[in-house]
Amino acid sequence: MRGAVRALRVDRIAAASVTEAAFRVREAEAMVAALGDIFTQL
Repeated sequence: MRGAVRALRVDRIAAASVTEAAFRVREAEAMVAALGDIFTQL
């Protein structure tokens, strides 16, 4: 039972880090898109 709880906690941490990585990628893509808009307006 204790092993299952530990596995669940590890799964939750892994899911959180994956979500954070995806959020960072999306943020970077949004920044690149914004920079592209700025450059096309120059």
